[in-house]
Amino acid sequence: MLEIENFSGVIVVARDGQPPAIRTTGPWTPDTPFQIASVSKNFAATLALMLVEDGLLDLHEPVTRWLPEAQEGISLHHLLSNTSGIGHWQDVPGMDPETPATRDERLALVVRAPLLSEPGTEFRYSSPAFLLASVVAERAAGRPYTELLSEKVIEPLGLTATGSGVAPVGVAPGHHAGTPVEPWDLRSMIGSGDLFSTATDLVAYAHALHDGNLVSPASLALMRTRHIAFPEPERTPDGRHSIAGYGYGHYVGTFDGRPAVLHTGDNPGYKSLLGWFPDGVVVVALSNDDAVQWEDVLPHLLS
Repeated sequence: MLEIENFSGVIVVARDGQPPAIRTTGPWTPDTPFQIASVSKNFAATLALMLVEDGLLDLHEPVTRWLPEAQEGISLHHLLSNTSGIGHWQDVPGMDPETPATRDERLALVVRAPLLSEPGTEFRYSSPAFLLASVVAERAAGRPYTELLSEKVIEPLGLTATGSGVAPVGVAPGHHAGTPVEPWDLRSMIGSGDLFSTATDLVAYAHALHDGNLVSPASLALMRTRHIAFPEPERTPDGRHSIAGYGYGHYVGTFDGRPAVLHTGDNPGYKSLLGWFPDGVVVVALSNDDAVQWEDVLPHLLS
């Protein structure tokens, strides 16, 4: 059995038609809820593409149609591909993600923040950009983000243990290297890192997205297209897994030279990973200790 330093949580490696391989450490099961951190961005991108297919959103229209207060020149494409020029939480003047705030208070800070690069020119990982994308979805559809996500993704797939913002009963408590960590209040961070879920629900979601049960093949291909390339690919220590850029809510790369996409998450006390690998393999990894390093683990899980 693979020993993973600082690991407490659940890992599932699944392929359609075969029993999943499950590894748990601690009192957790595939049905234990965890914060899934920035894996939430994959859900947000899926919802946005569903609204594009419904004709409510346009990937390349300026988001000022829905957010007149937003910075000029930004489209939904830029927000979903992390090329808007908006920085991460620490780059937004006045933003402290550890301090509770309302969604609208966070939104006001983000739209006032100066862009760090011209839209479409550079990759800048940005949770605030996904907050904006989620508010754009709300305004285009005329309903709250959490309601939209539930109606279009969570309920149709029967993801009964997946939800936004409020920690469910039985959630695994977060740690750093074994020391308890005070969790963030996620209710104001829609689309960026707000979801709680289980390995069981995430495997179901991963198969549904890949199999075309949420968006069309054309939309899924857009989500998994490398819209921005990294200056240098990021590789696991053994070189088998490489990430070369970002799509919409997906890191785009290869495993053993074949296409592979994933998203990771990192909230205080939690790490998460959702990935689609060659031969129909889905990997879900949820840890309630943020000291774990997935890049050291993935090659062993997929060998």
